[in-house]
Amino acid sequence: MEIPDKRRKSLTLLAAASDAIRRETAETLQEFLQGGTWGDAELLGTIYYEHDGTVRPSELVGLAYTTSAGVTGSLRRLEAAGFVERRRTEEDRRSLLVVLTDLGREKFEEVLPSFQRLADDRLGDLSDDDINWLFDFLSGQFDS
Repeated sequence: MEIPDKRRKSLTLLAAASDAIRRETAETLQEFLQGGTWGDAELLGTIYYEHDGTVRPSELVGLAYTTSAGVTGSLRRLEAAGFVERRRTEEDRRSLLVVLTDLGREKFEEVLPSFQRLADDRLGDLSDDDINWLFDFLSGQFDS
């Protein structure tokens, strides 16, 4: 009986931590997002970090907290804010790319120190091994 109880409590703790981090992040992002969502910020960060500012929209579907419709909505909001733009590819004019604008890059880099402080406050005492384990676990890659 102890393992299911620990699992239940662990899940409860993860949910509480997630809620607390989302609240803190929402406060940090309030001005930056201009009415956007956490998913918008995650998408912008993914475009910035993982795709060096240029990505096909289809590559963004399936990220945490996003569906195809969620990606579409986020891209519309980010485009309306001037953070990204959609461009046709030179190779195939039917194909679109999402490109981080100079404004999007500038605004994202402006808010990075706040995220760094939040990450340091929440995760600063964890070792690199602990962070790697946590990342793998939360990414669904944890095997045991």
